[in-house]
Amino acid sequence: MFGHEGRIYVVDAGGSELVSLSGSFEPLHVFSDTNDLDFSPSVSPDGSRVVYSTLRYAKGRVDYGSKEHDYEIATMTIDGRDRRRLTDNERHDVAPVWSPAGSHIAFLSGPGNHRRLFVVTLDGSEGRYLAPALKVADQPPVWSPDGSRLAFLALQRRSAEIPYVDTQSDSTPESQVWEGTITRYSAYTIRPDGSELTRLEWVTDRPQSPRPRGGPRDLREPEEYVGGLTWSPDGSRLAFAANFYGESPALYSVNADGSGLRLLFPGAGTPEMEEETVQGIVPRFSDDSSVQFQVTSRGVDEERTVVVVSRVFVVDVDSPEPRLLRKEQGYWPPPSEWPAPSGARSVFLTGPSGREAHVILSGGPGGQPEQRKPFVISVDGRLEPANPVWGDDSPDSTHCAGVSAIKSGESRSLTDDHDVLLCMRDVLAGSAVLYWTSDRPITEWPGVVVSGSPPRVQEIRPVPGITLTGTIPPELGTLAGLKVLDLGNNELHGEIPPELSRLKNLEQLYLGPGNSLTGSIPPELGSLNRLRILDLRIGTHAQRATILAGEIPLELGNLRGLEELYIRGSITGPIPPELGNLENLRVLDLWSFARMSGDIPSALGNLAELEVLKIGTGGMSGGIPVDLANLPNLRELHLDGNGSGLSGTIPPELANAPNLTKLNLRRNQLEGAIPREMERFVEDSGDGSFRVQLSYVNLLGNRLTGCVPANWEYIWELHTTLPFCR
Repeated sequence: MFGHEGRIYVVDAGGSELVSLSGSFEPLHVFSDTNDLDFSPSVSPDGSRVVYSTLRYAKGRVDYGSKEHDYEIATMTIDGRDRRRLTDNERHDVAPVWSPAGSHIAFLSGPGNHRRLFVVTLDGSEGRYLAPALKVADQPPVWSPDGSRLAFLALQRRSAEIPYVDTQSDSTPESQVWEGTITRYSAYTIRPDGSELTRLEWVTDRPQSPRPRGGPRDLREPEEYVGGLTWSPDGSRLAFAANFYGESPALYSVNADGSGLRLLFPGAGTPEMEEETVQGIVPRFSDDSSVQFQVTSRGVDEERTVVVVSRVFVVDVDSPEPRLLRKEQGYWPPPSEWPAPSGARSVFLTGPSGREAHVILSGGPGGQPEQRKPFVISVDGRLEPANPVWGDDSPDSTHCAGVSAIKSGESRSLTDDHDVLLCMRDVLAGSAVLYWTSDRPITEWPGVVVSGSPPRVQEIRPVPGITLTGTIPPELGTLAGLKVLDLGNNELHGEIPPELSRLKNLEQLYLGPGNSLTGSIPPELGSLNRLRILDLRIGTHAQRATILAGEIPLELGNLRGLEELYIRGSITGPIPPELGNLENLRVLDLWSFARMSGDIPSALGNLAELEVLKIGTGGMSGGIPVDLANLPNLRELHLDGNGSGLSGTIPPELANAPNLTKLNLRRNQLEGAIPREMERFVEDSGDGSFRVQLSYVNLLGNRLTGCVPANWEYIWELHTTLPFCR
């Protein structure tokens, strides 16, 4: 039994009969127009029922925002009938596993990615968090054979200054420091009642400072990794693989109470592996005292061709002398004669163990969209569907294709750009498919523009027909040659990474319109001295409780070259007077679904190049600054109060704005009459015609009195309840 693309399948031992327990064979993802999606099946010990995670009970609209916290746990019979809902909450419940006795189910539960370990009885009547202080990794917990304990992986993240070698530089690589987050994995066991929480230590001297990274694409790699937890049949010991960043994984064994740590297989491997690099270890106990494990490594042969080697060892935990059982070898890149599924265009490795592959199915203009499908590349060159329970890859890790598409003699900087984009592709794409692959030159990647000398990735543009649904990877900040980053009109979520401030050549940054980004505006963006356009128009009114919030950073006033600034979200606080320093600004568009405060800074009257000023003044105080009338190039003035904005009267000085064509003052608390000086916006030419400067005026929702100048009847679009003066 296995799950794939929102469906759960069962197949007979001979592989001849495949049945969908989800009612359809149509692949789906979480953004499909149906909630009938099922994931992560686990069969009960007696083989009669299946527990799984599902979106069938999701409420609200079919999009990321409504479904993200609506995964629930359910069970059904082995033939797909008698569905029973087990959980009903606002959390995200995933990765369920049966206890050996079949009386309990353990799974991961929590809002968004902040999940904890949870155990519930089969009827759902009793449930509890285990070790609620620990955030768990996105890997299912593992029951001991007797059901007395659970083993699981926890995540610890903290901010740190991470040293790395700047391989993006066109000059000699030099050391840099990245202010980011380091991740450490750790293994624990605990009893189902929440008692006897035990950490399985594999190292006694753990360095606290991050290890230097070998390049920008490694910045998201975990500082400390543990995986492959497996129990001995009698439940007395566990085996697992572990390593620090920059080291190959080693295999360890430890007693269930955390004592008796033993190294079973070193990260350096055996003497014959001296010229190879261990990439992955997957252990399984064969009996109470022996561990059988697969080691995947890479090396090169005499012709400098990359070789993928798979070895299977067995080791006795009491006398760690690994014995080789089997060795097989394959090549990378795969020879062209390697058979592939019908319609396959290309193949590339992505998993850290070197076993996972993606097959790009043929598509293109007029055809079906290209899709990535998981396959296993066996060491003899055969492609087989990916084993649903094999491997140890974690969604928390960023996996990079290890093959460069850059030909020898081309820019090393472009090679690094290629590797960074390939590394972060799926993080950015989410459920979408970006056809950025290692078998295709980066110059042919859709949405990527390469130019300059030496050549660099200078632009990332929207791809027609593709809606990105992931998060903005911090690694984008390592693309030193980038001038245009356009991620607008997508469905991205998560926070704006401050690492974008490292893009010192960036001229245009579009994170809107659209997207559902959260958090606040990083003040670090104020260091992008070459930036000309900054678009942060995030979300809609319906999303106001969850989208971009906080105050406008005063540091944005340092962007002296900025020409267009758009901010939309649940912004609060005052408008920084420092924005009056933006001497080249032509468009200033600030709108909040919450309430900003304070006055409109008179310093905005210094923006001599300003052509369009749009401010959502709801919650603000004071009146319309007279200084705005002195802006020689102002064409549009939109001050929308949303029912609780500016007070006072309309300044008669506005009549002196020489180029004003649109005036929107709706939904404020303005009082008094329209100044007579504003009659000049419509003037009689003396030949029966009128010179009309204003084409749009909106004064609705105020407390104005009196009448509208009679000649304003020639304004093309006039919104007011006041009568015309006669």
